[in-house]
Amino acid sequence: MLFLPFINIAIFIFILNSFTKGLDDEMKGTVNNYAYAIAFPTLLALGFCTSSGVYLITTVKDRQDKLRYLLNFTGMKSFSYFLGISAADACLYVFPTMSFVLLVIILDIQAFTNQTGWFILVLLLFGLSFVNLANLIGFMFSDLDKAFRNSSIFMFIIGFLFPF
Repeated sequence: MLFLPFINIAIFIFILNSFTKGLDDEMKGTVNNYAYAIAFPTLLALGFCTSSGVYLITTVKDRQDKLRYLLNFTGMKSFSYFLGISAADACLYVFPTMSFVLLVIILDIQAFTNQTGWFILVLLLFGLSFVNLANLIGFMFSDLDKAFRNSSIFMFIIGFLFPF
């Protein structure tokens, strides 16, 4: 589930490469750049919307099982708890992201490898904001099943439709 956004992009890359085989290099580069500029953010956002439930599991499950109350009773501060949850979710985000960056470098996709440093920075900053938004949306749910099913809808509205 964590790799879903990047699987979408990888499938798109292979499909696009099969469509642009007969074009000359200049036209192929132009078509690829425009296609990546449109499809990359769209497919990435849709993929993360559908996999956002993964990042909610811990916080909603803790609230559902009253574990958060127990942790509070034993003296754990809220800041430490949410910092730990955010760090764990960030680690969950980094592994598939770095795997995707490695795939992009291996396939030598010029639209991304020309600015590899900026590409990695943008993906990591997006992940930081995405994980925190997913944790924020997690407060809307008290049942894990509902959170996992409905978080995609909220992430789609807030993160994908709302900016337009």
